This record gives sequence, structure tokens and C-alpha cells, in this order.
Amino acid sequence: KVSEPRYADIIITPKEDIYLDQRVCPTGGCRVKDQLYLRPKNLAIGIGFNRGTSSEEIAQAIKEVLKEENLSEKSVSVIASLDKKTEEEGFQKLVKELELPWVGFTVDELNQCVKDMGLQVSEYAEKATGALSVAEPSALLASGGGTLVVPKKPVGNVTVAVALMPPRKGKLYIVGVGPGSLDEITPRARQALLRSEVVVGYRAYVERLRGLLSGKDIYTTGMTKEIERCRLAIEKAREGSTVALVSSGDPGIYAMAGLVLELMKKEVSLRVPVEVIPGVSALNAVSARLGAPLMNDFAVISLSDRLTPWQTIEDRLRKAAEGDFVIVLFNPKSKGRPDHLRKALEIIGNYRPPDTPVGIVKA
Repeated sequence: KVSEPRYADIIITPKEDIYLDQRVCPTGGCRVKDQLYLRPKNLAIGIGFNRGTSSEEIAQAIKEVLKEENLSEKSVSVIASLDKKTEEEGFQKLVKELELPWVGFTVDELNQCVKDMGLQVSEYAEKATGALSVAEPSALLASGGGTLVVPKKPVGNVTVAVALMPPRKGKLYIVGVGPGSLDEITPRARQALLRSEVVVGYRAYVERLRGLLSGKDIYTTGMTKEIERCRLAIEKAREGSTVALVSSGDPGIYAMAGLVLELMKKEVSLRVPVEVIPGVSALNAVSARLGAPLMNDFAVISLSDRLTPWQTIEDRLRKAAEGDFVIVLFNPKSKGRPDHLRKALEIIGNYRPPDTPVGIVKA
């Protein structure tokens, strides 16, 4: 630590040049030596733009505003706008070229932010989109509780605002990404992935998500490495990163959320802020494909005995069958346990007639 920034060897700031700031250097002659600048990723850009605006024009507008405000492009962490605007070709081309995360907010989310923060209303934006304002609330919402450092500035067809994110705090999202198809990932899960800097998951699941993970640090492991993945995700969050631990289906159903919370309960040093993002479970997806077999009481039982003794599983099968529940069987068989499904059906068959309907569903 030094008494004044000019004596430091390293400067950590989103400012392009701290000596252009009158508060740091009122005389303009404060530079005494060469210094290394490190750029924290703590700026959220909010933009509004007219329909059909090109990526080049949007990029130039952002560049001009940052230059005017003495802010570094390297500190931009995320670009945000109205959700309908993020679907436009110019926006999608922009974030792809810049390799930056992006997020879109609904009209209701933007309007609530305008009211809560007392932001200026744009009659033009309201008439065109229904949003009371776009650039400023987008920047503030994307910053995650930050402060507006650059109020909206119009540049041609684009309006740009910049928010400074609050001091870095690690967070762990445990994200359910559904049974397989990208179409079955919820909007909330998509936002969690987009907000994350680090993604941890089983290799096959992460590969399905590659299109949503541009610019992120990705860590994958193979099958049966669940505990290792949990510990890695927690470690990255403790280092200050926003982390998404990816789980198939719903993370609270035969998945990662329980493992993470159990680890944190046992080891206080592993505790970090956690948010569980629900997903579409396989039982929801297969039920929909079959019609509506789960409209009344049902039981869900995994046939995997990796963590649960087979005797316990057999007991649960008997009780579920005796109780006349519709039964959903997870993990029916594998190379290491080829007979579990046959044994389960024998047990259930002792309580059900031969003409009991059975649905076999694959992803």
C-alpha cells in the first residue's frame, strides 16, 4: 500500500487513466513513473437502440461513451437491454464479436427498476417498447445492485448507460438445465448461466450448453465425479467468482444441490452464497410425453445403489407398489447393475395386475 496512487506499481481500476480524473490529480502533473493497470470486470453496459441498428453502430456508440467517461473497454463485464432488443441481429452480432455475456430484461423488470431508483422516464422508449426507460435500468439490473456512473447518453441510434458493479463477492448458482434440449432450459437458468463467469459440470451436459457459454471459464469432469465438481465450484466461488454448477434436470432431484449443501453443512469453511435455480426434471418431461400419468399421487424411486443400499430400495418399491402410487423409476439400469430393473418389476408385479400400463421413455 502507498499513500498516493502515483507511487503505486500496480493500479486496479476501470478508469482508462486515473490521472485524467481531477479528484486524483487536480494539477494534471501527477504521473511520476510507469505503472501497470489491472482492469477489474466491474462495468455493466445498458443500451437502447432503434430497430435495425447495426452491430458496428452499437459498438461505436459504446466505445465513444466509454472514451468520453475515461472508462476502459476491458472492464466491461456484461451488456444488457430490453429482452426484445437482445433478439435483434445487431445485438447478437455485437455480443458474439465482443465475446461478452449479455442479459435481457422484461418490460416489467425495467419499469420496476425505474420506479424503485427514481430514474428519468423516456416518453420515446415508453411509446416504442412499453418500457419507461431502457439503458439506465438495464445497466443497473445487470450490475447486480451497483451504482449508475454514466447516466444515459444518446449517440445516433443508440443510448448508452454504465453502472459500476458492487465490490466483488463470490456466488454459486446451482443450475438445473433440464432433461437435455436447449428448448427446455428455463429463462431463469439461462440468466444464471449468462451472469456466471465460471461454469462447472459433467462433460456431456456442458457440451450441450456451449452456445450459451461464450467467454466463460469452463471446468468439466467425467461420470461419478460429483463431489469433485461440487468442491471445485465452491472453491471458485470462494475466490470471488460467480459460478454456475450445472446439473441435468432439476438440481434438487437426484442431483447436485443436495451434495453442495451437505458439504457446506459439514465444513463451515466451504460456505458461500448459494442460489438453487430449478429446472425441468426428467419426470416432468417424460410425464408430458406420455400424457398426464402423474396427475394424482406418485412416488419417485432411483434404482441406483451407489449411495443407497439395494435392500432399502427394495423396501421402498414394495411400499410404493402396495400404496398404489404411480411409480417413476430413475436410473433403471447400467453396465454395473443390469438386473436392477428386472428385480424392481418383479417386486412391483407382486402388487399390480399384469395389464398395468408401463411407459418407457428415452430422451
